[in-house]
Amino acid sequence: MELPYKEVSTINPTDARKRIVQTYHQTGNYGETARRWHTSYQLVRQWVQRYQQYGDQGLHDQPRTPKRQPKKTDPDIEACCSSTRRPAMDASGLPATSPNKASSSLPPPFVTSSDATPLPPPVPASHAVVSIPLTGRGRAKNLSPSSKPM
Repeated sequence: MELPYKEVSTINPTDARKRIVQTYHQTGNYGETARRWHTSYQLVRQWVQRYQQYGDQGLHDQPRTPKRQPKKTDPDIEACCSSTRRPAMDASGLPATSPNKASSSLPPPFVTSSDATPLPPPVPASHAVVSIPLTGRGRAKNLSPSSKPM
């Protein structure tokens, strides 16, 4: 008795598929071949049909990338737009500078403590985050000054 297809396919998938096709040619029956290899009827049928259509090349793994990618950006547009991308950031969150550029063009980080760790500048009150209470169905309450509770 031979090893099950699952075990042989982990060692050499193409060789395992070729053995399945050879067993099918001996038996002439998908079901009998599947029983001998402890696999499914559909798997045997798939590899036999690929072998009949493409020969030995049909037994190799096929790429998983789709043949057609309708949402992929055109290479000409990709090349055009790559120069307009944002610059890479370094660990401190500032744009990374190349050795040829002078680092003096960047403002010094905002520092307030004695351990010299840079802190972000304070957020102005006009930019503060405000939570708006919601009523049923996710609608915001009317918060205008003219509205009076009843």
